[in-house]
Amino acid sequence: MNIGVSAACIGYKWNKDPVNAPVNQLATHGDWEHCLEEGIGKTARARTKELLCVIRNLNLPGTAPNTAPRAAAAPAAESGGKKRKADASPTTTQSPGGRKTFDYTNEYRELKNHLACATHKGENCFVSPADGHHHRVDRYLTTLWAKEIVCQFFFARICLT
Repeated sequence: MNIGVSAACIGYKWNKDPVNAPVNQLATHGDWEHCLEEGIGKTARARTKELLCVIRNLNLPGTAPNTAPRAAAAPAAESGGKKRKADASPTTTQSPGGRKTFDYTNEYRELKNHLACATHKGENCFVSPADGHHHRVDRYLTTLWAKEIVCQFFFARICLT
């Protein structure tokens, strides 16, 4: 990593940890011992996937160390474990990692209602203007179209401003 010993601030993360899980800091010998014990325990419970310990430089942006104490349990959710409902679902949201995510549920519902076929009950169909034949549209294609509608709207709005 080409890091000086005095400026070194490293941490570790397991390949089975969630992507947005914080990086555990390796500052003392005790932290290293805990990392080894945790790795031995995870290896003993591993079934199929190989376990990897990824060492990271915490001085880089976006790799903040885990500052929560190890023995403390995760705090209980205030809302009784239920997911919070979004109001009016905006087109773009900011994820915890700082990346933009697109919400296309409203467009998906509108498109699904628009493609509902009276001939084929419970199916979504696209009627070709060229020949008038019904072409069934599965949910994957409907999802793709809804995503394209949102992305075209979002990028057109950026280009116009």
